[in-house]
Amino acid sequence: MRAGRWLLTGAVVVGLMACSALQVAYRQAPNLSYWWINGQVGLSDAQSPLVRQDVDAFFAWHRQQGLPELTSQLRRWQAQARNDWSADQVCREVEWLRGRGLQALDQVLPALARMSLQLQPAQLQRLERKQADSNRDFRQDFVDGNTQARTDKRVERTSKRLKQFYGSVSPEQEALLRQWLDRSPWDAQRAFAERQRRQQDMRDTIRLVQASHGNRPAGDTAAAPMAVQTALRAVAERALNPSAPDAKAYNEAFLRHSCAQLAAVHNSMSPNQRQELARTLGRYADELTSIMRPD
Repeated sequence: MRAGRWLLTGAVVVGLMACSALQVAYRQAPNLSYWWINGQVGLSDAQSPLVRQDVDAFFAWHRQQGLPELTSQLRRWQAQARNDWSADQVCREVEWLRGRGLQALDQVLPALARMSLQLQPAQLQRLERKQADSNRDFRQDFVDGNTQARTDKRVERTSKRLKQFYGSVSPEQEALLRQWLDRSPWDAQRAFAERQRRQQDMRDTIRLVQASHGNRPAGDTAAAPMAVQTALRAVAERALNPSAPDAKAYNEAFLRHSCAQLAAVHNSMSPNQRQELARTLGRYADELTSIMRPD
């Protein structure tokens, strides 16, 4: 179930988001998060007020606790923008981002646990249909077609993201990016299967906790048992740290390659491009600082 991401939207919005109106995006995030959740499961009239309250509570927490830490991190990245990067350095930053994601997940776990006990069979069926629609889009974008066409799409997407930070990407840098993507251990079929496995894992876990702890009426504000929170967090842990040796090896290889790829592409950037990256990161930090000020 992708509902595990329902309030993490806020953390993603303010991550490395390439948006020229970050303040506007962040202030709209609670509304967008609510409507995303509603679209996934079809909230009842009794569920809607509590979900809105939970979304608002998460963003109030994130504004006070998450944004100061993220702003400081953006300043550190800004200071490093003009230097060369190593793969190890990039991987450390990826781990930092993962840690912030888990921190946000822990913050919303009580709300997720309570909501999981209130979802009705029809809502879980709707969620499964929504996931199937999303999976069809993923298959079209990353699985279908020949290898060359898939690589072309990945180069196009990645190049577009780089331009949002560095301002431009030269033909030589795009060729370098293509070389790294061609050598990537990323397997589209495997990624698609893992995506489906995670979705099934979440749906199965929700049904399991409902069977173990019972369904709650919509709008019930009582806290869910801690065991429900533990079960839901375990889904995230299994996604990030699979137990199967081959899956662990694959994830590690893909992470290492991705870190080395970003370092190599960054190190190919000119002083002007690195200066643009520094300006972009500084602008994001300034906008987040403005968000933190009392309205």
